[in-house]
Amino acid sequence: VVTERNVDQEVGRYAGDPDECKVTHMRRPARAKYCHTCKHLVARFDHHCPWTNACIGRNNYRHFLTFLAGGSLFFGYGSWLVMQVLARIEKGASVRQLMLTANQKSPKTALIMSLASSSASATAMMLAFHLFLMSQDKTTYEFMKVGLKRPWLHKRGLIDNLHAVAVGTF
Repeated sequence: VVTERNVDQEVGRYAGDPDECKVTHMRRPARAKYCHTCKHLVARFDHHCPWTNACIGRNNYRHFLTFLAGGSLFFGYGSWLVMQVLARIEKGASVRQLMLTANQKSPKTALIMSLASSSASATAMMLAFHLFLMSQDKTTYEFMKVGLKRPWLHKRGLIDNLHAVAVGTF
């Protein structure tokens, strides 16, 4: 969050001229955006996350990536556990047979497995998307606004981006 106390520090962090935030009337550092949900000016604003009900920006981006990685592992492990339950119901059945007969033998288990698999896939795809954005040194907001076609001012390289996320200066 950009405040009156830290605005000078944030203004010098990224290339680009600061302008005035139309809502807070403070100097707005480059790559910062006002979040109308949280009512804060957020440094290196990525997006407002409905899952965490928080703005994802410079100070918590690595925690968000950890959240996505943990969610992907959790839901993937849940899918695997449900497959093990189904395998015990149908002894000796192949994965394909389990998938085909799951609805008939145990509809609740099949529903749980499909929900866990869908959740694992969705969080893994979001994680992959954010890793791609990180490799490009873009935020979700910047990607939606600029896309991939125009040259990017802030590109530092994959290794520098990974290091910046790891130490929390992204």
